[in-house]
Amino acid sequence: MGWLHVEKPRSPPGGGVLRGYRPLRGGGPRATSPQGVGGGEYEWWTTELDKTRRLQCKLRHAWQSKRRLGGRSEEIARMAFHSVRARYRKMMVEAQQSHHMRVANSGNEDPWGMAYRVASEMVRPPANVINGIAFAGGHPDNIEAAMVNLMSALCPDDRPDHDMPYHQQVRLLAAFMPSGRAASPPAVEDLEVIVKALPNTALGLDGVSARIVKNVWMAAPRKFHSVYAKCVVEGVFPKVWKDGRLIVIPKGNDKPLTDAKAYRPITLLPVLGKVLERVMLRCASAISREISEHQHGFSPGRSTVTALRVLLSTARYSRACYVQTIFLDISGAFDNAWCPMMMVKAKRGGCPPNIYKMLVDYFTSRRVGLYIGDRVEWKTSTMGCPQGSVLGPTLWNVLMDDLLRLPLPEGVAMTAYAVDVTILIESNTRAGIESRARVTLDLVREWGLRNRLEFSSSKSTTMTIRGKLQRPPLLNLVENL
Repeated sequence: MGWLHVEKPRSPPGGGVLRGYRPLRGGGPRATSPQGVGGGEYEWWTTELDKTRRLQCKLRHAWQSKRRLGGRSEEIARMAFHSVRARYRKMMVEAQQSHHMRVANSGNEDPWGMAYRVASEMVRPPANVINGIAFAGGHPDNIEAAMVNLMSALCPDDRPDHDMPYHQQVRLLAAFMPSGRAASPPAVEDLEVIVKALPNTALGLDGVSARIVKNVWMAAPRKFHSVYAKCVVEGVFPKVWKDGRLIVIPKGNDKPLTDAKAYRPITLLPVLGKVLERVMLRCASAISREISEHQHGFSPGRSTVTALRVLLSTARYSRACYVQTIFLDISGAFDNAWCPMMMVKAKRGGCPPNIYKMLVDYFTSRRVGLYIGDRVEWKTSTMGCPQGSVLGPTLWNVLMDDLLRLPLPEGVAMTAYAVDVTILIESNTRAGIESRARVTLDLVREWGLRNRLEFSSSKSTTMTIRGKLQRPPLLNLVENL
């Protein structure tokens, strides 16, 4: 199978699709470029490109520093940056084409040179290339089959036929609308705050940028507001704002590029849809108001720093002789989040009926499209929070909240940062650590079964952060998870 080039947004260095070759073994021409996507180098790189790249970075920093000030100085800095960036991208395309022509023509002079090494696969493709991904049925023999299999691996399907009686009850509860008072649409002033705070992120399939949305708001704020107010009143999330473009980004881990799990799926959604997601969060603020203080991810005032302080303070001020930590990894967390369970927990958190109806519509008939060259493959998304959405982090915190409220044994605490969970076990003996760990991990495993999430025993690990045991405690994560 040939190489599948996956276009990535803003691929380093500086944008564009980089298709250089990296020598697998010595003998190829050495590149003078910076590190590529996967840590390699590009043979077509030139010193002139390097100078232009540095100038582009300098102008980008200058523009970013003036964006808060606004006015004429910000506009001049923006125009200067975009001018140099356009020239830089054009230079990269010309350099690549010139290099490829030299490689092709070199076959006439040196039959065992670079052209031969490329054709015989003696060079390693860059990290933004999916090279013959392997699946359970072997390797696909065409691009369409590779696209279908890749999306099936990264975007799993909901399987009602695998439901236990508990899961059937959850689906039934999710089908009933909550009672209570409907949320009022946001005022014009509130919507203006949302629109003006939009970041300049990657575009969705409609090609509408945040800058365009802001200009539309300035031209017709009343009509703009009436559209979103009607969505809130009727509890509708327009279908055209739910379709997203799937971007596959290498994780940079030790997995081979032929493994579908070596890639992270990011969904580029329409900016207008993200505005409506922010409106939903504003209208249903109660669902995230009571999130556990032990969740440090996607929470105002908390971060990795506060999560680390919890670990350090426990190790420093604990009255027990030993403190053992267990770091748990949830397999494909965002991609495997179960929609009915998220809806039920959002309802329990006080979601207004019209916003709940909109949330149900948000999870219905979602599609993601994978583009490779002039081909596109669509897939209906029935599981997970789209990585790249605005609602995703809040819904994940709602889903995780009762995990952090489990009735843990004495001397055991749990903290989390987004999808990373840490268990802190205090005890004066090794046997005490082992006993408390077994009980806690059983509770965690049962929570995972209820929420249809799996913990990866191979990625989970344990470490003693206080005291020194002659023999480490026996914590069989494989059996307990």
